[in-house]
Amino acid sequence: MSQRTKGILTVIGAFVLHFILGTLHTWPSISRYFHSYLAEVNKIKFSLTYLDIIFSLVNAFHSIFIPIGVILSEKYNPSIIIGLGLIMKLIANALFIFTPNIIIVTISLVICASGCGLAYMPAIISIWKYFPNNKGVSTGTAFAGFGLTRLLFKYVSIYMINPFEELPLPERERYDTKINNNFLIYLKKSEIFFSFMSIICILLIFPYEKNIKKEKNEKNNNIKDESNSKKSENGNNNLEDKLIDDESDSDLSYFEGEQKIPLRSLLISYPFIQLTFIFFFTMIFGSIELSSMKKFGLMNGHSEDFLWYSSLIWKVVNLLCYTLWGFLLDIIKFKKLYMIILSGEILISSSCYFISSNKIGFLLYSIISAAVNSANIAVAPTSFAMIFGIDKGALLFSISSLLHNTFYILRPLISNFTASKVYFLMFYLVICLFSMLASIILCFFVEKQYEYKIEEPQDIELEEIKKE
Repeated sequence: MSQRTKGILTVIGAFVLHFILGTLHTWPSISRYFHSYLAEVNKIKFSLTYLDIIFSLVNAFHSIFIPIGVILSEKYNPSIIIGLGLIMKLIANALFIFTPNIIIVTISLVICASGCGLAYMPAIISIWKYFPNNKGVSTGTAFAGFGLTRLLFKYVSIYMINPFEELPLPERERYDTKINNNFLIYLKKSEIFFSFMSIICILLIFPYEKNIKKEKNEKNNNIKDESNSKKSENGNNNLEDKLIDDESDSDLSYFEGEQKIPLRSLLISYPFIQLTFIFFFTMIFGSIELSSMKKFGLMNGHSEDFLWYSSLIWKVVNLLCYTLWGFLLDIIKFKKLYMIILSGEILISSSCYFISSNKIGFLLYSIISAAVNSANIAVAPTSFAMIFGIDKGALLFSISSLLHNTFYILRPLISNFTASKVYFLMFYLVICLFSMLASIILCFFVEKQYEYKIEEPQDIELEEIKKE
């Protein structure tokens, strides 16, 4: 199988992978059924806010395990790391199904988030190595799996759990036993489905394997040709015996072009700090949930039907824009492309409060927010890889994402803060201010390939031989 074929299959496998991993972030959309089922099974009454807080905190564990997954994928087969992450996710779901205790459920969500973090980046790193000149479009296509989850997850889930959209029982603030049973059946079917999808994912992903031996032979041949041309006529034929043996255990790092430098030097570099804060200031826009948008739409007097269609449009646009942003990143400089993204974010955050009472204005707000949301996910990791190189870029992005995901942890606070229309205005003005700060930092960002290389190690014995 050719390298290109393996690369294409890996992109498809990464798409399936992120379709699976995306469920971690879409669980809050059916949290009311989750809450109702747990309340009935455990015979206790607890607030839905508790679940919202738990769903937000698991993002912290997800972020922590992303750099761990990157580090492990450098030492071990990336497919093993992805498989381990998916197994952790499936085990966590099984724990919840068979032991629906509130404490066990909390632990299982933490395990699930940790597994998703492990599996998040290894496939993306392989894609970058297969398509070094098309990192953007290939990465965007892989992350589009998350967009597909957003599009399908809620509709399929509600259809299976509550097809007639029955309201919760007012006296208990939870659903009827029949719907709670449907929720358990839904969990079991989901476990089977995602187990099958996980197997497909593992079979499709081919970790990139560089043919070091071939490169080594080519390097030895070049040295031989150069040395033979300078060899004296006395017939010294022992040069070949002194060349690097193909099966030796010597360090091959300089054949691969990989250079070891202290991580601390990268973490305090201006490009890393600038990129981290650029994406940090724009992530708050991505933290706006569709539920908050629906709340905002109701405040502006829009009907439930209109908001349902606007939500669908948001999800479709979001799905399509992952690949679009990746494609644009391959043909447009990062600085120019992200300035366009920030301009859209500033435009919509500064005007949405005033235009959303109009249906066309609200649809425009939905479309731009969907596009910006996908841009943050599709562009951020690839930009680190383009600037710092594949391996270093992946690790630096994963470390940077620890800060990026702060706003996802603050979702319950954001949801409560946007309880009135005036608070929405204040919230969007803060978003606008952050976006302007990001654009100012971007103006001072110098876009180039930062090599960060040390001097290549030299073989003293070979140098002496070549001088003869």
